[in-house]
Amino acid sequence: MCRTELRRLKDIYPEFSQEVVFYGVAADPFEGVAVLEEQRQREGSPWLVAEPVDTMLRDMEVLVQSTKIAIDSRGLIVYHDGYGQGGEDVWRQTFRNLAKTAGGS
Repeated sequence: MCRTELRRLKDIYPEFSQEVVFYGVAADPFEGVAVLEEQRQREGSPWLVAEPVDTMLRDMEVLVQSTKIAIDSRGLIVYHDGYGQGGEDVWRQTFRNLAKTAGGS
């Protein structure tokens, strides 16, 4: 995600962090997990960072940086969008839906 999107999520995610796990995944081969972790710490972002495993990016159809994917507790993709798409209202509703699914509602 671009830095602007991450700053917005930094304000939204904490209210859902007890029910929803959020990861920033390195999709750029030139900007690996170490760079993401450094950026996460510098920005004070409350989520974890990770590297993609095997064919994960291809399997999830990540074609560009800043692709956003939400996976529910059943392993189903419930949100998939690209650079500049979504927004605060979309993420807030996505996190709400994920929290309901995680809580069994």
